[in-house]
Amino acid sequence: GEGGDLELLVLGTCDALLPSRKRAPYHLPSEERAVLGPLLKRVRGVREFFILNTCNRVELVAVASRDPGVAAVLRRLTGFDRLAPEERFELTGFDAFRHLARVASGLESSLLGEFHIVSQVKDALAEAERNGWSAGAIQFAGAEVLRVSKAVRHAVEGMLRVAEIDQVAVRYLGVHGGLDAKTHVVVVGTGMVGRGAV
Repeated sequence: GEGGDLELLVLGTCDALLPSRKRAPYHLPSEERAVLGPLLKRVRGVREFFILNTCNRVELVAVASRDPGVAAVLRRLTGFDRLAPEERFELTGFDAFRHLARVASGLESSLLGEFHIVSQVKDALAEAERNGWSAGAIQFAGAEVLRVSKAVRHAVEGMLRVAEIDQVAVRYLGVHGGLDAKTHVVVVGTGMVGRGAV
């Protein structure tokens, strides 16, 4: 049946592969996701999906046909086909799941072990469910990714000195003159991290 022909697929890029100035055109803010989502739903061979868009990564996670033509269409729709192979990744099956668990546990973050990514993954899964992009398979895979990532965090607890980027920014300001009534600070971004920094 169709279930046997489907697999977990992750397409994306991140700061480890592509610097932010080159990665910016591939990010998918909410307005672009609202346009892309209905297109992705119409791709034959794509059952469900969610889009993870953070400050240092953009990924399309799908339950899709193993047919290589499906991945090619998804690369084209996301624009990832314009990236060199070394500037993007494409993972399937267990490799895709392992990657997502590493991402959700903070092991793929610029600040090793940061926690914001867990909320960002949950938000991406909720957005997909709200928009009808996902159902049982993606929600189950997402729940398992979060369960495994929690176990990974617990296993490495105490081994990592975890710092969130907003905390690092505030500490940096403290070391370099501090904050007073004359200090002007610009926070770019209105997401969770930007609001946390404010």
